[in-house]
Amino acid sequence: MVTLEQALERVGPELLRQIEVDTFQLNYGCPRECDHCSQDPPTGLRNVPPELFRRYVQSIKKINEEIGEDMLARYLLTATDSDPFLHPRLAELVQSLYETTGKRFYLLTSGWFERDIFQQNAVWIVEHPDMVKRVALTLSNYPTNPASLFDNMDVLINAVKTLRALPEDKFIISPQYTPEEDKYHIHSQKQVEDLLSYVLQKAGCSRDEFKDRIFPRPIIGLGRAITTLKVGAQAIYRIEAEPIVISTSEKEKPYSGMINIEGNLLVMKAPRAILNRELSMYLPAELLAGDKRCLPILP
Repeated sequence: MVTLEQALERVGPELLRQIEVDTFQLNYGCPRECDHCSQDPPTGLRNVPPELFRRYVQSIKKINEEIGEDMLARYLLTATDSDPFLHPRLAELVQSLYETTGKRFYLLTSGWFERDIFQQNAVWIVEHPDMVKRVALTLSNYPTNPASLFDNMDVLINAVKTLRALPEDKFIISPQYTPEEDKYHIHSQKQVEDLLSYVLQKAGCSRDEFKDRIFPRPIIGLGRAITTLKVGAQAIYRIEAEPIVISTSEKEKPYSGMINIEGNLLVMKAPRAILNRELSMYLPAELLAGDKRCLPILP
């Protein structure tokens, strides 16, 4: 696969101008095996070293200078096969991106994972709000066993208590659910709504405080969710449903780009969106220089 350092030579300036990088893979793998996951990652965890990430960002800056255009979207997502708050040096990655390019991450986190690492990252972000576009707490990667869910509730409560110190436009809650009626199970809309109410109450928050900052999302029928939960295909969720826009260049730049943990440039012909892509569908960018028909296309 082509690395960023090889992209100018192996993909070429003309095709690079058609790619908009909107996603970085900051880590790979996940210690949980959530039924509703839109991916199907291994349970091991690898984090990109900050020194390598800095090199990736510098490479993009160099490409931008060579092609005379900005390859990066208005802000950057993180790959949904892991959780950025699992990275013990997330602060260095956020800072590198912001200081080198002026761009910021939109960070999704379940809030469930290692409490000490989560707290370390959350506190740093609260102290440096200008370096992130937004943090979205999904409340979604919770344990499948209901007893385990409530045994670990203090982790979610702590996440809300910490992140609510961010400015209002920097923190939202975006719970995921299955759109089933009259079924009360751990992933149902009813269960997730009750979970959210309980967490906000225990965190000392009122619903009014988050009235315009709660964006429920249906679980997407991709990855593990489509087999384990048997979730059908949902309408593609576009991040423009929230009051911020990830891109205004989709017509000029039809290919969505992702930088994986090894610094390879991967592409897919897809709208700039979130939670609607199975990462295995990305293909090496050098295929653009060959037969474009082999690239997957999402509506």
